[in-house]
Formats: sequence, C-alpha cells, structure tokens
Amino acid sequence: MKIFARSVGPCIAGALLLMLPLAISSPFYLDLAIHIMIAALIATSLNMLLGLGGLLSFAQSALAGAAAYGVAIAGQHTGFGPWMLTAMAVSVAVAFSVVVGILALRTSGLSIGMITLAIAQVLWGVAMHWGSVTGGENGIAGIARPALPWMDTDNHIVWFEFVAICFLLVLCLVNRFMQSQLGRCLDGTRSQPRRMSALGFDIWGIRLFAFAFAGLVAAIAGVLLAFHQQFISPHALSLGETAESLLMVIVGGPATLLGPVVGAVIVVGFRVLVSGYIESWPTFLGLLLIGVVLFVPAGVVPGFASIFGKRSIR
Repeated sequence: MKIFARSVGPCIAGALLLMLPLAISSPFYLDLAIHIMIAALIATSLNMLLGLGGLLSFAQSALAGAAAYGVAIAGQHTGFGPWMLTAMAVSVAVAFSVVVGILALRTSGLSIGMITLAIAQVLWGVAMHWGSVTGGENGIAGIARPALPWMDTDNHIVWFEFVAICFLLVLCLVNRFMQSQLGRCLDGTRSQPRRMSALGFDIWGIRLFAFAFAGLVAAIAGVLLAFHQQFISPHALSLGETAESLLMVIVGGPATLLGPVVGAVIVVGFRVLVSGYIESWPTFLGLLLIGVVLFVPAGVVPGFASIFGKRSIR
C-alpha cells in the first residue's frame, strides 16, 4: 500500500507532462520544455556524482556534448541510421566516462574537480579547433532525427512526446539506482567512507560505476540534444553549460531525484524568459542563487519538503 501511495505522485506528474501539448501547443514553449528536460538530465548526471557520491565533476556537460558530436560525426561518415548512431555514441561516451573516472579517482576531494575540468576543456578544445572533423566554431548541422513507425518526428508535438518519454524513463532508471543497495552504498562512500572501507566495500569500484552510470545519463541527454537541435556546436561543451548544470543542482537540491529537474525549470526558464527583456539577466540569476543559498541552503526541493513535513507534523 505504501509503495502504491508513493507511486501515485510520480505517475500523475508523468501523465501531466505527456499531456502538456494539450494545454500548450505553441512550438516555442514546447521547445523550451524540451530544453529543460535535456538540461535536467545533464544536471541529474552531475547530481549522481556530486549529490549522491560527493564527487565534483565538471565533465558532465562536455560528455553530453561529446555524445552529441559522436552522433553528428558518425552520421556524416557512415551509412548508419539514427538508432545505430545513438547506440554507438552512448557506448563510446560511457566508455570514455569510465576512463574519466579512472583518472579522476586516482585523486580525491577538489583534485577530482580539477581533473574533470581539465578533461572538459580538452574536449571543448577538440570540438572548437579540429575544424576538419567537428566543423569548428560553426559546428555540424543537418542531424537527422530517428524515425518512428507511423509518426513524423519533425512534428513538434510528436517530438515532444518522444523526448518526454525518454526523459521519464531515464528518471525512473535513476530513481531505481538511488533506491537500490548500490545507490545507498554510493551515498555511504560520501558520508562515511572510512566505515564503508572498514566493512569491506569496494569504494573505488562503487565510485567508478557511478561515473559510468552518470556518463550514460549525460550521453542520452547529449544525443537528445543533437536530435532536437539537429545541430551541435562547441558551445554545448563550454564551461558556461557546466556552470549552469552545477547551478541547477545547487538550486534544486543535491542528492534528490527532483532537485535537478526543479533546478533546470528555474535556471533555464529564467534564462530564456528573462533574457528577452533584461540584458543583464545573469546578474539576477546570481542574486537568485544567493537567495537560495541564504534562505534554503539545502535547495528548493528539500526546503519545500521540510516545510510541508513540519506542517504535517503539526
């Protein structure tokens, strides 16, 4: 009965997301919703490492961008269809995430962040300056979307439903991981690493798996980004994108499933809607972050949960 009760809320939220085109059919707002979902997945991959495992990674946006470039470059030089390109790009991105994890886990603390930052900059530099392959600053255009039986994925409503289903499936997978024994072990490596080691847990192996799984989530987001925009450029791998993902995790709430999603809604929605009216919108975004840190330091989602929890107790 408790499991059923816990499932009702997420099921209703997922159904409402899928029915969003019935209320908002504007291509602009559906495009905004798709960008929010993709950004939320990248932030979720960062949250798995930072929020759950205490591992600061600046490489998640770059990994998503690398997967997007993988789809674009392989599509130009092979005759494979979008589905095969997706499998190839995701597989390579996950393998590269393992390499990143192996290098990063040779150190600890802030040094992990420095190594992942260096790797992210290398990936950005390759995308920016290897023009003969990546198109340089101009990027790569003409990326074909995957075909669906009896459906036109170039239709903005059909494409929204496709991205929304992928988004919900990935969130379900992440939630399953967070609730699993392995997810709890990853949380334990953050909060009680010495105790976990004394109990015989392989801390290095658990953290390496976290890098691989987070890379999988980031790669899926990158592939969706490439198919949605039908274009990819080095901007997707930039430090600005990495900073936004980190901001989403902080604003929404680390170590929570919905934290990165709520953070993406706030940050991306703020950027898109406010930037059209206020040129200095990053200043106001910075003020928003300061307000969150001061008044709800745990993030918006844990903050609201604590408020409603106190009310329910009363």
